[in-house]
Amino acid sequence: MTDGTNQREFTRVPVHVVVQVKAGGPDAIRGRLEDVSLKGLFVSCDATYPVGTACTIELSLDAGEQAIHMDARGTVMRADASGMAIEFEAVDADSFDHLRNLVLYNAADTEQVEDEFDDSVGIKRMHRGE
Repeated sequence: MTDGTNQREFTRVPVHVVVQVKAGGPDAIRGRLEDVSLKGLFVSCDATYPVGTACTIELSLDAGEQAIHMDARGTVMRADASGMAIEFEAVDADSFDHLRNLVLYNAADTEQVEDEFDDSVGIKRMHRGE
């Protein structure tokens, strides 16, 4: 039995945009982003990659005149009939800023999220071309 408190290291926020996940080949799995945190995301999709699969994640946010693109590398941590949970391994600098803003904008407690960012050392920032 749990006491109902959130035991997660990072705040997850609901965000519903199209996301594309690739794992070593030209074909991608397209799905819908359900939630995202500083640590990873959950993609609702019909097909999944096996747990442990290294992958790249691409998503675009419509920001009016210009779309914002976020790219990351990750590992599938959980996969079931509803989709897959992917933990971030590396995020490029621009995408990291977009991720931070995305979580902050959708969080109920922005102060808590700011604290998580300040305390976080887990996400490696990718360099262009990696």
